[in-house]
Amino acid sequence: MAYLEKPRQQHYYFVHRYLADKFNNVPLAAIRDYWSPVGGVQELKAMWAIQAMSSKGPADEFISPDGIEVHPFMVGDKFKVVIITFPEPKGVVEAFMAAGIVSANATSNEDCEVKFYTLELSPSRPNLTMLGSWRNGAHFNHGDGPPPTVDNFKQRIINMLTDNSEISESPISLDQPLQRPSMSRTKIDYGIDLGTTNSAIARLDGQEAQIFKSDIQKDTVPSCVHFRKTTVVVGERAFSRYSDEKIDAFKRFS
Repeated sequence: MAYLEKPRQQHYYFVHRYLADKFNNVPLAAIRDYWSPVGGVQELKAMWAIQAMSSKGPADEFISPDGIEVHPFMVGDKFKVVIITFPEPKGVVEAFMAAGIVSANATSNEDCEVKFYTLELSPSRPNLTMLGSWRNGAHFNHGDGPPPTVDNFKQRIINMLTDNSEISESPISLDQPLQRPSMSRTKIDYGIDLGTTNSAIARLDGQEAQIFKSDIQKDTVPSCVHFRKTTVVVGERAFSRYSDEKIDAFKRFS
């Protein structure tokens, strides 16, 4: 497999921006959303597709969410941890997996201790990993990581949480040149059909129209929204899991 000198924007943005921001800003919502192996994967795959619409370039191939899994566990009675695996990385600092860590007894985001670690493809690729983290909007390098399996990464996380010694860190600047693609170079039109029963979104790039698939590879998604305290669930997941709480037949509000 050819390894890339730079990360693919879709892969990079989802882990290093979207997930890192979610865990650092609303850790209790993040750990709750991903604590269920089934529901967590559905949520992540849906957001993977949604985030791709704004993060990948017009000519970039869509990266399938195959390989996304969640592995929740406790470390004693102090920490809740969720390890999330991602599609196979091919570019430098793309992540094999990430670990979101929050205080088990926290009652608000403000008093919640949170850590977000990433196991990334090392610049010394292809056989090495790098342990990274995100804190206060900065990306840190903690040196060589373990082999990229869930069990190895889990043991490394447990060791760090139960060992009071400090781990080395240095800022990473590799992500600084990354920018969202400039849409001014290529005209792209998006069309959204918000139907009473189902909805769909497509984009027109030149003469070719492309319908965005749902996480279960359908052209449409149920026009269903479920509002939770800190998050919003949409589409198939909202319809199948919260159908007894939905309100039907609203076309518009005025």
